[in-house]
Amino acid sequence: MVWEEQINQIIDNYIYKLSYNEMLHKNEIPSLSNDDKNTIKLLLFNNNYNKILKPLVYKLYKYTDIDNLLYCCINLQDVKLNKLKPTSKEPKDRILFRLFDGSYDKLNNIIEYKTKNDISHELLHLASTKPTKYKTGKKSGFSYVIGTKKYLEGINEGYTELLNRRIFFNEKYNTYSYRKKVYFMRLIELLYNSPKDMEADYFKANSKAFIKQLTNFTTKNEFNELSSTMDKLDFTIKNDELKKTFILLQNIISRTNDDKKIILSKKYTNEYYKSKSV
Repeated sequence: MVWEEQINQIIDNYIYKLSYNEMLHKNEIPSLSNDDKNTIKLLLFNNNYNKILKPLVYKLYKYTDIDNLLYCCINLQDVKLNKLKPTSKEPKDRILFRLFDGSYDKLNNIIEYKTKNDISHELLHLASTKPTKYKTGKKSGFSYVIGTKKYLEGINEGYTELLNRRIFFNEKYNTYSYRKKVYFMRLIELLYNSPKDMEADYFKANSKAFIKQLTNFTTKNEFNELSSTMDKLDFTIKNDELKKTFILLQNIISRTNDDKKIILSKKYTNEYYKSKSV
C-alpha cells in the first residue's frame, strides 16, 4: 500500500492534473521537488518489479539525472515482461539480427524479449513513455501519435538505440539493430548545446522541444526529409539516399558555426563508411 500511495501521489502531482492536450503540446513536467526526487530514488530500488530489470534500472539511474526518471518510476509499478520463444529458423549468431527481438507495448506496459540483451532497449522506451494509467502512452521519447498516424518513430528508435549502447554497453554493442539510425542520431545530437539536453527531452517525452531545437537550424522541408529518411532506414533506403542525407546533415550542422561540431560530423560520417557493413 505504501508503494501505491507514493506512486499515486507523484502521478497526482505531475501527471493527472494536466490535460492530454497540455501534455501533447507543452513541456508538461515541472521541476521536481527534493522530496519527490528522494521518493523516486526509493521507489526505483525498493519495489517489487521484475528482478531482471533491477541492474538495468541501477545503470540508468547512475547515468542520467533523477529528474529524467519520473516516467520510469511510474511505469515500473506494473510493467510485465514476456519472454518470446526463439524461432526454429533463427541464425546461430543471432545477436547480429536483433532488429525485431524485442518490443515495448506502450498502452499495456509490456516488455517482450528473446534474450536479456534485448531488454535494455525496451527499458528505455518504458522510461521515456508517458504513463499509460491515464491513457497518455501515445507519447514516447520523441515519437507521438495523433489519431492513427505516428510521427518521428525512426528518430525515436535511432536515439533509443544510441542511448542503449551508450548506457548499457559502453558503445561497444555491435549489432545490426538500427545501425544506420544510430549514426544519424549521433549527427543530430550535435544540434543540441549539450547531449544531456537532448537526453532530458527524450526522457520527458518532450517532442515539441526536440522539434524546436532542430528547426533552429533546419527548414521545415529539411526536418520532414530527415524524419522520413529515419523512418525508412534499415529497410528500404538506397545508398545514394543515404549519402544525400549525410551531406544534408553536415550542411545543417555547419549552420551551428561550431568548428568542433563540424569536425565531429565529418568524423562520424567517415566512421560509418569505414565500418565493415554499409
